[in-house]
Amino acid sequence: MVDFGAVLRRLPSRDEVLGSLDQIAVAREAARPFVPGESVGSAVQAVAETMAAGMGASVLYLPVPEAQEVTSLVSMQVIDALAADDLSMGTDLAVSPRALGLGRAGPDRVRTGVGGLCRAAASAGMTVTLTSVPHELVGDLLALRAAVAEEFPDLGVTLTANLHRTEADCLDLAGRSARVRLMRREDVEAPGVAFADGHEIDKAYVRCTRMLMDGGARPVLATGDARLVEIAGALAERADRDPSDYVYQFRRGVLDARAAELVAAGASVSILVPFGPGWAAYIARWIAVRPTSLGRAVGAALGRSDS
Repeated sequence: MVDFGAVLRRLPSRDEVLGSLDQIAVAREAARPFVPGESVGSAVQAVAETMAAGMGASVLYLPVPEAQEVTSLVSMQVIDALAADDLSMGTDLAVSPRALGLGRAGPDRVRTGVGGLCRAAASAGMTVTLTSVPHELVGDLLALRAAVAEEFPDLGVTLTANLHRTEADCLDLAGRSARVRLMRREDVEAPGVAFADGHEIDKAYVRCTRMLMDGGARPVLATGDARLVEIAGALAERADRDPSDYVYQFRRGVLDARAAELVAAGASVSILVPFGPGWAAYIARWIAVRPTSLGRAVGAALGRSDS
């Protein structure tokens, strides 16, 4: 069996990681616990498994860069397929605003695209959440969310705690009773716009979580950091939040045991279910951000243990 962890450690660049993931046959099988497949059917099956475990699901299509324009069409297919299998009620559709044209197309076109997805999702009992964007597009993202939320107030938006501006954005969105998905995120950003130190990002995540809990926001806490999950629970209790008022969200295949514990304790838990031909880039990005945690997870998927 290929030692996938050893292969990854020898790869010096992200591009080489992407190439190797596509070329090593075992990589697809190793990625299956995290990305169930490339087809809509694989996503629907994963949602069914997630719901059977008492958890909600958020489905994210992963396009390849040269074919992002199919994102809207595939997302519509996801809505239809989930509805056909009675899996749509309460399920979330995560969609990349950049794949829908944010930063490239005119704002009216992007608003129309997002509005169309929200309309189709609402008719199936689903919600829509916009995923995160680089710092230079955050203003456009929030303007897009505000415009579409006039008709679809349940439209969610993803913010990343590493950006300096996110605390102010959380405070503003909490005052608007918005649904906010909060990620931790460690990205290389331009100097002066983001925290670079991991400990500072952790503290920013806690501050943002407190603002969302204390305000009127509907938080979706997207983190695989067990410490931050515990702190979020304490902040929710301090804010006298009912478990139905906020959601813990984990990536598929990560902290499965902790997710089950939270469900057993009465918490609301959602699992991010990514699928699509862009799975290699998704895994490679995860490696770049969390190489140790992914190494352990992939090792487990390959049936070996890491020291």
